[in-house]
Amino acid sequence: MSKPAPQERITLVEAARRVAQTKRACGILVVESDPDQQARAARMLTLEGHRVVGSGSGEGALALLSQWQVDLVLVSERLPGMDGIELAQEIAELMPEVPVVLVVEAGAKEHPAASLVGAVACLTKPFRLEAVRELLRSLDLQPSVAVAPAE
Repeated sequence: MSKPAPQERITLVEAARRVAQTKRACGILVVESDPDQQARAARMLTLEGHRVVGSGSGEGALALLSQWQVDLVLVSERLPGMDGIELAQEIAELMPEVPVVLVVEAGAKEHPAASLVGAVACLTKPFRLEAVRELLRSLDLQPSVAVAPAE
């Protein structure tokens, strides 16, 4: 009879890699004109195991949507050129099956036009990890399997 192998200890990098492999990766488009905010959101979502692409403008977002399959679009309310409200409305018309979340400045609770333009929810900047996780769960875009941390 062979002995069971000792419990494997893994590094944080390996744990993140395993988490990413066990989750159902969804495609998320982050439309944010502030590069720091965009990078922060992309990093957070990538660490959660999702595929992320970003754009700094509404026009760029529409170009990406024509080439890249997405399951969710996070749209900042304030964008150069086409603003977030216009973009959310355009996406809702072109791709009604793709949920759009309007991202508003801190201090704004709900944007009154969000539901009118097809947005399914509002998020407040800066993103909090738990708020993003709850949003993904509510849209059924959460991980299919959770990985327990090494002891």
